[in-house]
Amino acid sequence: MKKYGLFIVFLLIVISFIFVGVKIVGAQTQTSLKIAYIDEDKLLRSYPPFMNAYNKYQQEYQDRLNKLNEAQKAGKSQDEIKKLSAQYDAELQPYKQAVEKVLDSLKKTLDKIFSDLAKKERYIAVLTKNVQGQEIVIWGGVDITDKVINILSSGK
Repeated sequence: MKKYGLFIVFLLIVISFIFVGVKIVGAQTQTSLKIAYIDEDKLLRSYPPFMNAYNKYQQEYQDRLNKLNEAQKAGKSQDEIKKLSAQYDAELQPYKQAVEKVLDSLKKTLDKIFSDLAKKERYIAVLTKNVQGQEIVIWGGVDITDKVINILSSGK
């Protein structure tokens, strides 16, 4: 009978350690499994270098489009319209490249910001709320868009 009593006490101690261990691991896992996300559209709208390049591109694009519409109204042939369209596409390339250059530069900066924030605030992932113009429903996670905008604005 004493053997069983000692065995039960030993078993209870082992079970207690297991529960304490699970609680500790669970607590560590909960704090270390933080996920953050950004609102890509909001971020881009608040980033002046992007908005300047994008607005300039849009303005130039609209000017070329208006010229094409005028050419059509003036009765230009389809071949002439196609030539004008190709010419305007070529003229728009520098504006497109300016937007792409800003986006490439921003991506490199954001990679560093995300990496620093992930280490500092212990995020295991930083997701985007928008993918190719489609909003993704996010449940949970921490919106760090404003933090990232502040970091970009301060130039850190």
